[in-house]
Amino acid sequence: MMPMLLRGILLTLALGLPNAVVAGKPPEFPPPPDARVDSMGTNTAVGGRATQIRQFFTPDRPEKVYEFYRQEWKRGEGKAPGFAETDAMEPWHIISRVEDGYLLTVQAQKADNGGTWGYLAMSRVDEVPEAPNDAPGVPKMSGTRVMQNMTSEDPGQTGTVVLLANDHSLTSNVNYYRQQYQAGDWRPDMDKAIPGAKMHVLAYTGGRSKVNIVLTGDDKETQVVINEVLHDIL
Repeated sequence: MMPMLLRGILLTLALGLPNAVVAGKPPEFPPPPDARVDSMGTNTAVGGRATQIRQFFTPDRPEKVYEFYRQEWKRGEGKAPGFAETDAMEPWHIISRVEDGYLLTVQAQKADNGGTWGYLAMSRVDEVPEAPNDAPGVPKMSGTRVMQNMTSEDPGQTGTVVLLANDHSLTSNVNYYRQQYQAGDWRPDMDKAIPGAKMHVLAYTGGRSKVNIVLTGDDKETQVVINEVLHDIL
């Protein structure tokens, strides 16, 4: 599961959308016209909420996709807020709506080869999300806060994405995770700084597990996204 997808859904959950409505039958949540749609995970949880996630691609330009949902959801304005819209996560554009007790989220951007690609996520807002736990087994520096957990199950594999934050520097975090994974039976696959982005990417393989770590920050604070996939068989 992509870390940016996690961040997009978390941003939507943080918009202050109401959760007092009892969910009924799931509402219609159509993909953009002419889109190819693929399911992502048969059992996914974001922040303790069961979430259905689909990935889509359409040859239509992004603005046409956004306008499709603006018009689609404007019709429900009388019984609920039409939608919330933000580009706070550029290049991602996010449009969300609460309908019949469900949170509907569109996260999209321009595709490299033209058209638009992104994600469609739907979850019940009347489910009480679990409080983030200490993420036992996940290495983290002292004082690190567990911001969110996401788990997904697919045939043959289980995925976990944990979002962490701390007040240590980016360099300190990178060195910490290097030491943590060098001390175990892990093979390094990637160790790369992203120029100009204040970002560093680490990747390791060990037994049936693959771990990707994306670190973003500066001298004062750092966010860490750890994405681990455990395969059922070697």
